[in-house]
Amino acid sequence: MLQENIVETIDFEYTVIPDEQELIAATLTSWTDILQCNLIFTCGGTGLTPRDVTPEATLSIAHKLVPGIPELLRAEGAKHIATAMLSRQLAVIRHQTLIINFPGSVKAQEESFFILKPILRQAVQQVNNANFSWK
Repeated sequence: MLQENIVETIDFEYTVIPDEQELIAATLTSWTDILQCNLIFTCGGTGLTPRDVTPEATLSIAHKLVPGIPELLRAEGAKHIATAMLSRQLAVIRHQTLIINFPGSVKAQEESFFILKPILRQAVQQVNNANFSWK
């Protein structure tokens, strides 16, 4: 979705890792501190089961919370399906990286992206002075 919606040529990183809090936190730390990614989306692990630990991992490495983003995603998601309110997704800043937890459902990820599309450019600019333009 990002590649299809961003005008500039940018680098993307992608990985699949198991639902292990320490591994998720280590990956996020590496991507923020070493790769210096501007924006990270996590997908999945935001539910209520014992294996859903993405929010805990994200929170463990966060410097600042951005509560309005998950509030917006849950509110808009609940307009389509009431269980969206059960999502524990977070948005945080670590150094100059904005990290947003998306749900595991591909449909929910697409809906979340398009809900955030109008504000993502400004959010990323404010966090790290990176510029990109949407199509």
